Amino acid sequence: MANPVRIYVLHHPASDSARILTNYIYDWFRLPSLEGIPVYLRSEAPPGQLIPADLANGEGVLNYLIPLIDANLVRDVAWHDYLERLASDCPNPSANGPTPIKGSAMFPVAMDGTAFNLPASIGHRNFIRHPPLPEGLASDEQKNLAIRTAAQQTLKHLTEALARNLNARLFPKQAGQKLNIFISYARADGTDAPKKLRDYIQGETQCSAFLDENDISFGESIGTVLEHWAGETARALIVVGGDHYADRPWCRWEISRFLKPEPVLLDPSDEKGGYIQVYHPVLVLDTMEGHRMTRVIPELGQVPSMRWMPGKEMLAFSVLMREVLFGARNVLTARSRAQEKSLRPGAVVSRLPGPVVLQRFLNQSYYATSKSKEPIHVNYPGNGLSLLEQRLLEDLFQNTRLTAFRDVSRHLPDQMQTAVSGNSRPLQGKALAISFSVCSQLGELGYLSQHLDEAIIYLLRPLLRLGMDLVYGGLPPKLYTDRSRSAPDPSTGRNMTQTLLNLLNDERNAGETINESGENVGPKRPPRLFNPCPWPVCDSVSPRMKPPGSIPAAFCACWQKMPS
Repeated sequence: MANPVRIYVLHHPASDSARILTNYIYDWFRLPSLEGIPVYLRSEAPPGQLIPADLANGEGVLNYLIPLIDANLVRDVAWHDYLERLASDCPNPSANGPTPIKGSAMFPVAMDGTAFNLPASIGHRNFIRHPPLPEGLASDEQKNLAIRTAAQQTLKHLTEALARNLNARLFPKQAGQKLNIFISYARADGTDAPKKLRDYIQGETQCSAFLDENDISFGESIGTVLEHWAGETARALIVVGGDHYADRPWCRWEISRFLKPEPVLLDPSDEKGGYIQVYHPVLVLDTMEGHRMTRVIPELGQVPSMRWMPGKEMLAFSVLMREVLFGARNVLTARSRAQEKSLRPGAVVSRLPGPVVLQRFLNQSYYATSKSKEPIHVNYPGNGLSLLEQRLLEDLFQNTRLTAFRDVSRHLPDQMQTAVSGNSRPLQGKALAISFSVCSQLGELGYLSQHLDEAIIYLLRPLLRLGMDLVYGGLPPKLYTDRSRSAPDPSTGRNMTQTLLNLLNDERNAGETINESGENVGPKRPPRLFNPCPWPVCDSVSPRMKPPGSIPAAFCACWQKMPS
């Protein structure tokens, strides 16, 4: 089972506003690296049908259903029956007893006021309200900005709802309670940013925030209160990193206490079984303004960081809630891998292992006292670190082997697995030409055009590890970047050339040998992308025909090596 949590967006095929919002939802929850949650579509009906296909349910899978409801859908009676049938499989989250970590949960979005005219099983739910466009927008630029702003507001509500729901499923004792966020800051940096964050969280969300200026009673022990909030109660941490933050002992103590992992059973029914070490999410907001030298805080490792600006409270909160959601998903992924017996024997962690986190983990008595010469395996979430980061960590921890939950070689044939694990490059000097087009029937199958990018990434990643070069004649990213700035739909800014460049960047160190001076002394080089020219010029290129003069010589040599 590849993904224990999935998102399905449902909307009427005639709704352009819902289609645009669907693309925002995909980009936000899936991420360009594909490390997020899969997002699928239910909009167009197969030939001869009035409603879309059923969901692809699976054992142990949790589906989040997001209907985008507007007048087009309300007028369509067939969609009423479709949504009612789906809603009957979504239990009320407020019902007594623990909520199972499988099945379906529905979070409807009201695109306009007609949504509340649906049957009671849908219409009586607490809708997420998509903001309407303001009146009197004179230009396309103003309209597009309003569309993006409304999408961000809806994404904030969706992210919070899904994060709180999944957190309560994993930790039943927190069901029905607000998710607590700890705000860590240095008083010497001022309290403007922390107070703005606290006020936004308390007033504009369904979470609660701890700020020591107001939440430690006079006369109380500061250490006792912080131990409770930073170590036992808070489920997320915001670090407001100003000029003085790294120098403050209490601030460093708060980070250290919060980053102690919480052991969670891989199998909830087996108290003597293994654990996953859960690291709750952290977000760093950089508020540095002066010219005072400060230091990097090594404990923070791989946590996301943002530049703070007043008015960006919603974005900061949304990013943090997305980290909460992804962290909870990682726990479910580890459990599914353990059930499938596909985890390597060894440690299991819920976040990317930075050097400090990894060293602290390996300092535990179980590993520190081990006299075995066998490597210590650490299982971590995602598709895998870039080879640069992975090699750095394995150089620092030479008796440690890192294995991603969705390791690139997991489902490869034996010969390919052997080549990847041995850092062999049998495809060195060979090139694979890529061509694709968007099928008009993708919507009927429940896919977006973005899923073609996903398929290509999954197909190419193991080939790049084996040394394969790529040939693709698409337009450069700049043209798409300029186009996306003037369009409200984020899908218009997607560019396969950029996708391939990002993928090659992750694999740029495959097979290289680096000496102590940082020089590449090995005979192998990272894979390359040959981008000769866009269609239709590329049609004139063949193994027997001299390519146009505008095509680089490197491409000509590469093309000659390709089988005819």
